[in-house]
Amino acid sequence: MALAFGLCPALPATAAPAGTSEANAAGSADGGDAYAAERMRVIMAILAYVLPRSMDPSRFADPEDSQAIGSALRSMAERADDLETHGVERGSGFRHLAEVLARDVREADRRFRDGRIEESAFLVQQLTENCLACHARLPSTSDTPMGQRLVEEMDLDGLTLPERARLQMATRQFSASLDTWEKIFASPNTTPAQLDRMGYLGDYLTLCIRVTGDPQRALATLRRLATRPDTSDWVARDLAAWIDTLEELQTRGLETGDGSSLKTARELLNEGDRVRERPADKTGLVYDLVASSLLYRYTESQPWGGHHVAEAYYLLGVAESRIDRSYWISQSEFYLETAIRMAPDAPFARQAYDHLEKMTLQGYTGSSGVHLPDDVRENLEALEQLIDASAPPTG
Repeated sequence: MALAFGLCPALPATAAPAGTSEANAAGSADGGDAYAAERMRVIMAILAYVLPRSMDPSRFADPEDSQAIGSALRSMAERADDLETHGVERGSGFRHLAEVLARDVREADRRFRDGRIEESAFLVQQLTENCLACHARLPSTSDTPMGQRLVEEMDLDGLTLPERARLQMATRQFSASLDTWEKIFASPNTTPAQLDRMGYLGDYLTLCIRVTGDPQRALATLRRLATRPDTSDWVARDLAAWIDTLEELQTRGLETGDGSSLKTARELLNEGDRVRERPADKTGLVYDLVASSLLYRYTESQPWGGHHVAEAYYLLGVAESRIDRSYWISQSEFYLETAIRMAPDAPFARQAYDHLEKMTLQGYTGSSGVHLPDDVRENLEALEQLIDASAPPTG
């Protein structure tokens, strides 16, 4: 795989023992192990059956398919529960995503059994968000044959091209996903403003920057979009900023040794701040994506604990809050809380708390004011008390 802007190569792959299945080998190569890879293989195979059916409510509710769909959901829930238990022994990011996956599969199963078919179908469709969040964190050297077979076996007639592109990402068909995204971007039926508003440009850049490490491909695509006659002024401004950043980062030859990746990520996030004119501004997106790529690799390579790792999680929380396109699976709150609990006495703990509190309040703000659920409010209070208790005595 090409280096991402000269920053650092992918983590070394673990060689698969003789006789290991390709699914297990793929899991090992990306930092997993045989246990997790096998369960994810089965979960994805089941998802290959239920996902296309969930796209058509009448098909998902068809009495003739009801027993098979219900059985598939129960089987997927059992394996997700097992994966969640196993995730306790894995890295923090994997553990969080395994917990979310298990929660959503259990809920999809429960609602299907309760006859709430449309709600269950929606939850099934959101499961690809979880796979995407996990698979788009770290570099990957190649597509997986297992994922290719899963997609080939699916009935994709009910899927739109964007749904196919995201399914290909979720099943680690990264080259195919890039091809599909570029086909979507070349179509005159969707304007660049619509592509941006629906999060498609962010998905594409995430794939090019964090997974395949191919900034040249991203640059070529962004330049084509910038020359389209239907590109609005504000999208053209973002495209120009992303192009400039990609070109700049390729010339910098940034070093990322044991300690420098954390320092570099911090600097990149600050640079992203400097180019923004307002908090929701997307001009700094490339800086955020490159910083998050460094941070994910840093947290995967370091022993658990300590202020440096806690700061990496804090910075990841900040970066993901700017990158996140899915409100269904938000990783930023988890990373911010992880940073606080890992190092409540660190100077950035209060900043992490303030960021987390603001995001939480915004998430629960409605026309009648802010009504935090008791467990959410109690968790915030506990985190603030933890920081206060860890502060050095005054006087």
